[in-house]
Amino acid sequence: MRKVNEIKTFNDKEAKVTKTTDELTGLEKVEVLYGARDDMNQPIAPESDQDGHGTWIALVEDGEYYVCYWKRAAYEGGDIEEDDFDKLKQTIDAKKRIIKEAQETQDETNWSVGMGKYKELMNEWKQLPYFRTHFEHKYWEEFQAAQSHFYDALHADREKNKAAKEELIKKAQELENSEEWRKTTKVFKELMDEWKKVGSCGHEEDERLWTQFHEANKTFYDRKKEHWETLQPIYGAAKEKKEALIEQAKAISDSTEWKKTSEEMKGLMDKWREAGFAGQDNDALWEAFNGERQKFYQARQKYFDELDSVHSTNAEAKKKLVDEAERIAHGLDFSRDNTNRMKDLQAQWREIGSAGHRKENELWKKFREAMDLYFDNLRQYGGR
Repeated sequence: MRKVNEIKTFNDKEAKVTKTTDELTGLEKVEVLYGARDDMNQPIAPESDQDGHGTWIALVEDGEYYVCYWKRAAYEGGDIEEDDFDKLKQTIDAKKRIIKEAQETQDETNWSVGMGKYKELMNEWKQLPYFRTHFEHKYWEEFQAAQSHFYDALHADREKNKAAKEELIKKAQELENSEEWRKTTKVFKELMDEWKKVGSCGHEEDERLWTQFHEANKTFYDRKKEHWETLQPIYGAAKEKKEALIEQAKAISDSTEWKKTSEEMKGLMDKWREAGFAGQDNDALWEAFNGERQKFYQARQKYFDELDSVHSTNAEAKKKLVDEAERIAHGLDFSRDNTNRMKDLQAQWREIGSAGHRKENELWKKFREAMDLYFDNLRQYGGR
């Protein structure tokens, strides 16, 4: 829009000047109708519903006039010299839409999505006409306010991420000379996991901070590798010893000489501890060695569990014999039937088998006492 410093009436004393408020911009709008002619080509007062007059329209802002439309009068040729109303409306509508989208994006926390959206909106804004009016600044300020809200949040997030990464760098640097290899390796892995979770600080800062963090990691792992290489001969010797112990364990793992083999397995375990650490093969070697040990111990456990079950069954059976023998012995009936029954109980006792060392002795003592009581009384009282 062209800017002028006065209302144009084109020296027409009959010109009609109307001032209203423009609905689109909210600015004062001045409309001038001029150059109307009658049939004799004499100047007359123009009317808006007549043809032939010229129309000049301007928006007023801070005492300056921005010409939006100018159509010459018929006697001047009727040409349209200025026509920016449609362009102005389209521009304002577009800027309002861009502002709305900018405001809808200002709380976006997916930063790459937000930055992409604002770049797209800014490119659209730059392609729109600029009429050099003051009221247009209001739209620009609204657009900038939404952008600033987003980028302030982005900056705060990057500062937070920067602080988090600097703290991780500090921890890594404090550990880079550690000789607690296993423990520190675990900590460095945890620090790396934390690093991956921290968001961006911006490309350049990310690169700078990563270099520092990576250097601390590399210093530790290079030292760990060097230390590892010096230990390989020691680990190799330990591996050979442990492989030999595995073979020895394998040779006796099927043995049923429970006591002897248990002592041998205990001796092999002592030698295993003395053999030392075998490096990265240590866990696999232990699994093989312990597998042979467990094979023997499980078989031993199964044997004794089964033996305990037999002993328990035998103990129940012998307890019944004890109960019957005591009943007969205390009954003072020395009949031939009872005497033969007591002899049968002794035969059954021998057939049942062991009830286990402790139970066997306890039950045998009671059984023997009942037998002795009966047969002593039988002899004393002449029982048949």
